[in-house]
Order: sequence, then structure tokens, then C-alpha cells
Amino acid sequence: MMKATVNAVVTALLLGNAALSVGAQAGPAPATASGGAERDAGMGRQSGVKIGGKPSPDSAEIESMTNRRAVSPSRRSGRAQTDRVPIPAGPFLRGSRLALDERPVIKRNVAAFSIDRTEVTRGQYAACVAARRCSKPPGAELDTDIAVPVTNVSWHDARAFCAWAGGRLPSEEQWEKAARGSDGREFPWGAGADCRKANWGNFDGEGPCRSINPGRPTPVASRPEGASPYGVMDLAGNVWEWVAGAYEDEPDRKIVRGGSCCSYFVEPRAANRNAWAPDHRDADLGFRCVGR
Repeated sequence: MMKATVNAVVTALLLGNAALSVGAQAGPAPATASGGAERDAGMGRQSGVKIGGKPSPDSAEIESMTNRRAVSPSRRSGRAQTDRVPIPAGPFLRGSRLALDERPVIKRNVAAFSIDRTEVTRGQYAACVAARRCSKPPGAELDTDIAVPVTNVSWHDARAFCAWAGGRLPSEEQWEKAARGSDGREFPWGAGADCRKANWGNFDGEGPCRSINPGRPTPVASRPEGASPYGVMDLAGNVWEWVAGAYEDEPDRKIVRGGSCCSYFVEPRAANRNAWAPDHRDADLGFRCVGR
């Protein structure tokens, strides 16, 4: 079902974006310190966006195509239907030299797994709430814009949904391999930050992508040209994504990956890491699952 949705989204975007130039440039990402206090100080404009208003015309068009087809629960099991991409077993390069907590660059072998093609949507999460297996996030709007990623979810909320959907949260290594493939690329699409290939870089009208991206999460798979080598969508930008692991220097924090719509101090590189308390919630914080 999601493959048909993604194909429809690709067609709509190609028609709508034919006149746009590609490859808006952004400056290189500064290195980030690994300590908690420094990490929080550096977060200033990476999170905390308040979602309001209606989606942009492009997002509304995409949403109208995907809302009723991508997020329905299974009639027999009551579980959300999933569209997971198979990731083959084998090595990949993990980490980078651009931040202390991303070092060292090391080759890792990962067993085969499957990962959600898109971030979990409001519509999918609403089905879990209706099944009484998930708690509704405070202030969350689950019955509108249902192709937009669910946000304001804690790490515990994300883990509960994945269990209900027959999966679990990805490990850091699974998430990073799905994002960068086996060739060590810096971004899911290859080299170089690009405002048109990911929804990032606009916080309250400031940032390198402020004239291109809306500064809020958009419907999943809105930028198919930013897909990873395996066809996984939105692994750069849109919303931060919880993963299973704890932050090594502060084990009471859980890792998030991928950057978000409102990150602009740090580009949404595949190796970029951050960490928050497991009960943290934010309007640009979501997740996806892997199969068991």
C-alpha cells in the first residue's frame, strides 16, 4: 500500500517542482560537544517549534493523495498496516569526524532487518490509541493532517506503538545503515546539504532553508528525491526520531537521530546524534519502527 502511495507522491512532486532549481546550499555543520550541558545549550533552534496553521498548498496536495491510503489499521488484527523496507546484511561505515560524539569512523556489520519506509504518522498512531495500546500525546492532533508524522511522543510512547505494530525501535546502527547505505555517504542522498531534498533549516523564519521549507513537519514522503539508498524516506529532517539506545555519556538519556524541520545549527547528516530524557516531548520529535 505504501509503495503505491510513494509512487503517487513522486509523480505529484515531479509535476509540482519541475520549475524549481535544485541544490540550495548550506554551510558546513559545526562540531558539537558531547556533554549534556553543552548539548542543551546548542539545541536553541533545533527543537521546540510550535505547529500551527494549515499545511502549505504543496503539502495539502500530497496529503489529500495519501491520507486515506497509507495509514489504515488492519481490519483483522487491529494493528497498523506497515510498509517496511528490507535492509540487507553487511558492513557500513558508522560515525564521522565532525563531532566528538560521532567519533570514531568505524566499519560495522549489521544483520539483515526491515525498517518503516516513513515516519509513523498521526493516522497510524491514532489507530493504536483507538486499540487502547497507546496513550494520546498531550496536545496532539491525531484526526487532522493524518499523513504528517505524529509528534509530541515520548520514548516510551514510541516503544509502545512499535510493539503494537509488531516491531520495535531501531538500534542506532540499524537507523544509520538505513540512512547512509554501505558507501559511507554523509546524507541519505549522497554528499552536500540540500534544502530541497529534506525538510530542515527553518526555525521561526530563520535558517538556511527559510525560503524553501515551511518550518514545521510535512506529510511523510514529501521529498522522494531525498530517499536513502534503500528507498527509506525522511531520514534527514522532518522530525527527530527516537531510537532504542541510551547516550553513552549520560545513560539516562535516549538517542534521537535525523534532525528535523526546525534544525539549522546542525545539518541533518546521517551520523548526527542528539539525546533527550525518555519522557521528553516536542513538536518536531517522532519515530519509526523496525521489524522484530
